[in-house]
Amino acid sequence: MHRLSRYVDAFAGLRLLRNPGAAVRHVVGLTRDGEVRYELRNGLSLSLDASPAGRRALLSIQEIFGREVYRIDDPGLGVILDVGANIGLFAAFAAARCPGARVHAFEPEPSNLAQLRRTLAANGLEQRVQVYACAVAESASGSVDLFLNALNGRAHSIVAEKLEACHESKRLARDGVAKVSVPARSLAQVFVDCGIEHCDLMKMDIEGAEYGVLYSAPQSLLARIDRIFLECHDLRRVDARFEVGAMAEFLRASGFASVECDGPYLRAARIGRP
Repeated sequence: MHRLSRYVDAFAGLRLLRNPGAAVRHVVGLTRDGEVRYELRNGLSLSLDASPAGRRALLSIQEIFGREVYRIDDPGLGVILDVGANIGLFAAFAAARCPGARVHAFEPEPSNLAQLRRTLAANGLEQRVQVYACAVAESASGSVDLFLNALNGRAHSIVAEKLEACHESKRLARDGVAKVSVPARSLAQVFVDCGIEHCDLMKMDIEGAEYGVLYSAPQSLLARIDRIFLECHDLRRVDARFEVGAMAEFLRASGFASVECDGPYLRAARIGRP
């Protein structure tokens, strides 16, 4: 049932495209082209390949542009972090929505990273979005193992248990889960390396690693972030605090006066910064 609802949600994204027929052929595997161009009605365009992330792009399109789970109300934001940028849809959306912003996008998986760069190039955003080929993790060790979901390019994770809990877990267990070592930075390192004194907005979707990253971050660092958009992945099987309610309480205790939850999505803002 969960899988069916995801298909319904994904295909709802077709209404956001100028060329839905090309997207349908791409998703069901009927196109022979190496890359397929998606033309969004909002003016953005995507060049997608046949990788798991490419063929799952409709889910992200519906999530970001249809349901607006990461809606930006203030176009005057100056510094935006996209942690877990995947193929670059939020980074492109944020750069287009906030023309004066500098966007920093972090994505460790090579196929996603290649499509992220194509997304930026297709929309003339290479100079506005700085791309970092690395994961953001709790540890500052320099590298982490990234466990690959061969069936869903949106769901790679540095938390092995995340893949064990996903709806493709049975097929992944049967076929085996590959992993690659990728560069990693802690959130504190990100601020130092990127020269960030103050962050207007941080969007984070890192497939279960969000708990370690945020719970371990110094409070002095979190105080430099005005807004957080977050997708929380339910990993209570690992730790009772690894769920959206506990994360909401943590952010309230960290000074975010407005914390709203919509299913797994969480929006947190400090006073006077909706």
